[in-house]
Amino acid sequence: MKHFFHIVFLGLFLLGGLACNQPVQDQPVATANGEEGPRLLLTAAGVQAIRAMEGTPVIDRALHQLQTKAESAMQQKPVVPVPKDPGGGFTHEKHKANYQDALATATWYLLDGNEAAKTYCKELLLAYAQLYPTLPLHPQAKKQAPGKLFWQVLNEEVALVHFIQAYDAIAADLTAEEKQQIEEGLLLPMVVFIRDETSKTFNSIHNHGMWAVAGVGMTGLALQKAELVEQALYGTDPSGNCGFFKQIESLFSPDGYYAEGPYYQRYALMPLVLLAQALEKNQPERKVFAFRDGVILKAIETTVQMSTSGGAFFPINDAIKSKTIQTPELGIALPVWFANGGKNQALISLMESNGNLMLTDAVVGLDATPAPFQRQSVVLQDGPKGQQGGIAVLREKNAPTGLEVLFKYGTHGMGHGHFDQLGLLVYDDGRELLSDYGAARFLNVPQKEGGRYLAENKLYAQKTIAHNTLVVDQMPQHAGKVKVADAAHPWQVFEYFSDGIQAVAAADTTAYPGVALQRTVALVQAEQHTFLIDIYQARSAQTHTYDLPFHYHTQRIHLSPEVPQATALLQPLGEAQGYQYLWHLGTGEPSFTAAFTLLDQQRFFTVHTQSDQAFAVTQAAIGANDPLQNLRRENALIYRSEAQNQTWVSVMAAHGHYDAVTERTEQAYSPIANVQFQPDYAAAHLNIRIALTDGSAYTVTAYQGNSALPTKNRPFFSIEIN
Repeated sequence: MKHFFHIVFLGLFLLGGLACNQPVQDQPVATANGEEGPRLLLTAAGVQAIRAMEGTPVIDRALHQLQTKAESAMQQKPVVPVPKDPGGGFTHEKHKANYQDALATATWYLLDGNEAAKTYCKELLLAYAQLYPTLPLHPQAKKQAPGKLFWQVLNEEVALVHFIQAYDAIAADLTAEEKQQIEEGLLLPMVVFIRDETSKTFNSIHNHGMWAVAGVGMTGLALQKAELVEQALYGTDPSGNCGFFKQIESLFSPDGYYAEGPYYQRYALMPLVLLAQALEKNQPERKVFAFRDGVILKAIETTVQMSTSGGAFFPINDAIKSKTIQTPELGIALPVWFANGGKNQALISLMESNGNLMLTDAVVGLDATPAPFQRQSVVLQDGPKGQQGGIAVLREKNAPTGLEVLFKYGTHGMGHGHFDQLGLLVYDDGRELLSDYGAARFLNVPQKEGGRYLAENKLYAQKTIAHNTLVVDQMPQHAGKVKVADAAHPWQVFEYFSDGIQAVAAADTTAYPGVALQRTVALVQAEQHTFLIDIYQARSAQTHTYDLPFHYHTQRIHLSPEVPQATALLQPLGEAQGYQYLWHLGTGEPSFTAAFTLLDQQRFFTVHTQSDQAFAVTQAAIGANDPLQNLRRENALIYRSEAQNQTWVSVMAAHGHYDAVTERTEQAYSPIANVQFQPDYAAAHLNIRIALTDGSAYTVTAYQGNSALPTKNRPFFSIEIN
């Protein structure tokens, strides 16, 4: 006899949905087509359509990968060990592989009818149904909410998302007894643990909460339990500020930008899209892809746009740099964008690049001819209402592998945020020129704190000095307090786009009380030259120590003025706030100008800086106070001054060519002779002159935002050659 799991909640119906405390009867969930068999992402109709598309390269590759994975799993009997290891350990990795293998074999059974694949998946799920009810909390649980199979409940939630899809694929061909064992021994106990025993995570507005509601909601749809679906969509906390729709409202801006940054947007994308697609299949009347003006599809597009031309996600906040658009999350999300966003053929080429296509009903139609995909310059609003700053990505036009500039001036990023407002990253051909450290973590490497974040993540990687933005008095922004940073944000002063000019400016008065900051970033393509212009201004009634760092890990081949190098004894650059992890390699005499040249594979890049206050150049390198070598060995130049008001104007020029094979070098020296400007802190505009070595010059006019708005004659940003 089928067992139904009941929980009663007290509450009231609310217009437009269900309150978090609304009682719901346990009744079947209606499906869109009423057919028997799988209810979630891959239906019988989808299987038939996919088989009809065989011969299409992107489909054939996905079928081959799925078959290989399924057959590899089936070569041995299922092994379901008692959990004991942290991230990266044997039991952790085995349970992770098992839930992936369960889904792979179940999907292969649907597509191929392979009975051995169904049997393997069934035996695996039955083994977990026997084990799961006996498990206490994981023995390696730390501060994070613990799981049972895994050291943190997040991994448990991911497992449920996979297990329910696997079960849904084979349930129609299981006996009533087998279904009862799996549902009552594994799926529903996981729901109870995630929803009730870790309810704080389930009702949280966070990527962990997104995974939790996806697992419970998909279980409700597959098992036809309306109660679980409503709880996933609207939460179980009486506040009403919880559940799937609240997650989407709170975590994503109107442009689809996710509060924690692209690395975690990529991670949150999978549960967001999986539950949305399952809802669209089973309850199309909810019109989930129309919610908030189609923000789910915008989130998929934004995830792609937040990657470099080489495919790597911009590593702001707690990001692991190895993540690229080849990630499995986009293998799921891109077809959903294709299916529900007008079947843009350029997405097919993007899916081919991804190489991890998940075969669901969303792939129907991928047998069309692919079109080229081109990343665009974007300015993305941040915050739930789009009023908390933003992120700008400026890309060199007509140069798909040219310069890309990321300018961060949005929300802090919650617990995964870094103190890096008004920060800058620069790439060429997808490779870092001016770099961001990302996260101090060896993901799933057990020797490094079980794969968790290392102490150096908070002590260095999150600190302001680890980023390409101004540090005041050697302190992190917002005094390093996350709650304070989350409550504040910069604001956009202007964005200005015209032929040859892409410029964005943002300002902040909260990062350092009593100090007003403004940064203007412009990518200019004029005549034969492409320049990145960076104007950083600080204003205060008090004198402060200003440190402006430029982090890089490519080869530096020139620096002026010269800086004497420490050769016998190294000392840390400071004692705290991240400075203790930087070796002090040497400091030069104060000057009003500086320039350095980087060689990145085949191109040279020179950064010229002019300031209205003298500053000293310090060479620094990561590695001090790091006996376990938890941090990467990278370099930085730090411009330090003592001032009240200060303006730095830096201009980066790409130039020349270097060929190590033919031993040929062209234009190794910068085309810029010097950069000059006359500061006027009362004026509305700043005038800059960029003199070139050929005798020509550019005059740049940039709005400073402290006076009346520009007119047609004096726009936000302009450049003239003279």
